[in-house]
Amino acid sequence: VVSALTIQLLLGNELALRLGSFDFKSPLIELPLYLLLGAFAGVTAAIFSGVAQLSKSTFDGEEGPEIVRDIFKGIPKYAKPVIASLFCGVVSLF
Repeated sequence: VVSALTIQLLLGNELALRLGSFDFKSPLIELPLYLLLGAFAGVTAAIFSGVAQLSKSTFDGEEGPEIVRDIFKGIPKYAKPVIASLFCGVVSLF
């Protein structure tokens, strides 16, 4: 709500992004492609959710090889957010 009010104060009642007109040129070809795109997005979301749960379980020391579980169980709870933020920073560099 605050962001919408701020944008309205700065830009007035004009839209920040104007989209052109959209129409189906050949619905028999485009609709199945949108269905495939939706199915692909659903599969991608399911894979992402599974990987996120697996990585959380691994980081908590509940999953993974024995050596990995022992290492993550030995890390204090206050240090885990620091390690996670460092990992995210390293990933963002690539």
